[in-house]
Amino acid sequence: MTVNKMVKVAHEGAKNKGFHDKKVEMGTLLALIHSEVSEALEAHRSGKMMSEEHVGTLQHFIDDPVDEIETTGGIDWFENNLKETFEMELADIVIRVADLCGLYGIDLESCIIAKMRYNSTRAYKHGKEY
Repeated sequence: MTVNKMVKVAHEGAKNKGFHDKKVEMGTLLALIHSEVSEALEAHRSGKMMSEEHVGTLQHFIDDPVDEIETTGGIDWFENNLKETFEMELADIVIRVADLCGLYGIDLESCIIAKMRYNSTRAYKHGKEY
């Protein structure tokens, strides 16, 4: 999936689940992204990481049809094994950013490419201590 396709899918998903029924202020959208960053920090601090077994099983969750996941216990498996892991909290950050970009029509893919190209020209540590 391309970045811009992910933006579209994330934004449509958020709209379909009611997250845009009312106008959401930019500050709220950014605070929600920040809340996901905080959740990622807490998951990492608590050692809630995906195991190698979970990484291997994840592809089945991705590939299986949604109705099959719902009827075969896949949702319970996800909630019990992956939902609050560091990796899934990172995914939540990206999903929130993608939703914001979809709402505002931001071409995130081009922005990422341009920013990475610019960063490649910058000094070591971008001239800063850290």
